[in-house]
Amino acid sequence: MRDQPMLVLDDGSDRPVLPWRFVVGVLLHCIIPAWLITLVCAIVLTGPASLTTAGMADVALSASLKFLAVYGLLVLVAALLARLVDPALRRRRARRFARDPAAAAIRSARCLKRATATIARVSTGAASSRLGDTVAAIGRASWRHEYPRYQALSADLDQAAQVFATACASATPDRQPQIVALAETAFDHILQNLHALSADRSRLDEGDARTIAGYIDLRYGDPDPADLAGRLPH
Repeated sequence: MRDQPMLVLDDGSDRPVLPWRFVVGVLLHCIIPAWLITLVCAIVLTGPASLTTAGMADVALSASLKFLAVYGLLVLVAALLARLVDPALRRRRARRFARDPAAAAIRSARCLKRATATIARVSTGAASSRLGDTVAAIGRASWRHEYPRYQALSADLDQAAQVFATACASATPDRQPQIVALAETAFDHILQNLHALSADRSRLDEGDARTIAGYIDLRYGDPDPADLAGRLPH
């Protein structure tokens, strides 16, 4: 399983806004102010002929039609240009993310957040208190996302959460309890492995602490009295 490509379904929280959507959104938000400015400019440039009600209506209609045509073309061209630069922006973002030393830890934390939210929805829909307790324990546990073993576990957790959520959603009422039972067992195993990882990490951290304590004691501890006497000036 570890050699297969990992299935990671995104909830959208770590996706950037698509450039063309951003550009179109900005232009659509600006359409009313731009239209009003166009009307004012058209009335001012037309002069006295636009001061009557009929003249103002004619100017407004003519200016509005021209404005819509030009502005619509502007939105279309801007959206197309944004779509063209989108692949380059994505590649640049991917390279920047890959160079980030914290990228793997960030991805692992996102997997954990997405997975726990998905499992919580499954446990609520299936009315499984055991599954709910397990996901709560997984979320409360101490995750050291900077370490590869935690990253692998969070990726497996995320994959399992998405698969079980899909299976529960598509299962018939008589099959759903069996899917939920499988999920309960699977996530119990993940929780047990998480506890084992935490215990291993704790032992390693304690070993590091003992090592640095020994180093500091050797270098900065109380010197031997004979050695100290030899260093004092006579």
